[in-house]
Amino acid sequence: MREWEEESFLFNPASGDTHLLNALSMEILGLLERNRLSAEAIVSRLAQRSESVESQLLRDHLVEYLHQFEAMGLIISDQSCD
Repeated sequence: MREWEEESFLFNPASGDTHLLNALSMEILGLLERNRLSAEAIVSRLAQRSESVESQLLRDHLVEYLHQFEAMGLIISDQSCD
């Protein structure tokens, strides 16, 4: 992984693909890497850092991110997390 201010490049050795990810993507992937968390737990942690953002909006965006990560081969979905 290489980082530049608000963006990071992440190489996936399984697929051989390199992905450009924003800071929020990297934060979510970091939470998933360190902990086995449900979508609600991730939303809760993100909401603690950004009190002005509505939890439902965070959850909607998180679900989109999780689907994108799965499509890129960065995570394997656990249906209980959706």
